[in-house]
Amino acid sequence: MLLVARRADRLEQLVRELGIEKAVAFSADVTCQDDVKAAFQAAFKQLGNLDVVVNNAGKGMYVPVAEMDIGQWNELWAVNVQGALYVMQEAARLLRPGGVIINISSIAGKVSSPRMGGYSATKFALGALSDALRLELADQGIRVVTVYPGSTQTEFRERAIGSEAMVDKRVTRSTPEQVAQAVVTAMVTHKTRVWVRRPDRIAAALAQALPQISDYVLRRVMIAEKPSQTDQETGSEQSEEDKR
Repeated sequence: MLLVARRADRLEQLVRELGIEKAVAFSADVTCQDDVKAAFQAAFKQLGNLDVVVNNAGKGMYVPVAEMDIGQWNELWAVNVQGALYVMQEAARLLRPGGVIINISSIAGKVSSPRMGGYSATKFALGALSDALRLELADQGIRVVTVYPGSTQTEFRERAIGSEAMVDKRVTRSTPEQVAQAVVTAMVTHKTRVWVRRPDRIAAALAQALPQISDYVLRRVMIAEKPSQTDQETGSEQSEEDKR
């Protein structure tokens, strides 16, 4: 198993936690095509072969479309689409018949929500690339599966662009273990799409079948008032107090 990410310290920690003899950490940035090629070369050198590629790198953005900064948009696209494409291209070139490419998308790749238009655009693009690649590689015996998680209990939201203005009123989120189980399902079944949670799949179907109702629900759930100046000042004072 080759584990690839930018943060080498987190990778090494994960390798130790897994306790798997052939788990190898490799630090790389998916937005750099040379890094992606080097990661695949390391996989073949260390492991001898690849059977499954899980394409999971991603970045979030919670900014209204009219206010999106183009530099931040380019950064988002570079990770979520361009980086994912680099991985898919190398996997398509190197995997043998029976191999599986698993792309981690999002419910945002099926339903676009307020303040998430930029992020949704990248996940819609990833879904389109996945669907096309699945058809293109079918005759080679290589499967391409898209996994659709919803909101998940990780640091993803906190590290997203514009996360300070986002309030998600949903009560429950998926656990990392649930997402991992969905990835395993993608590996061992012949499904082309795997949803982590049934409510997310229902929400996506609702958006297609009853768009007006879906729009109403999304506005109620996803749109939050921006923090007032008083709230911001209070938060700043609390932060300074915490520091002291």
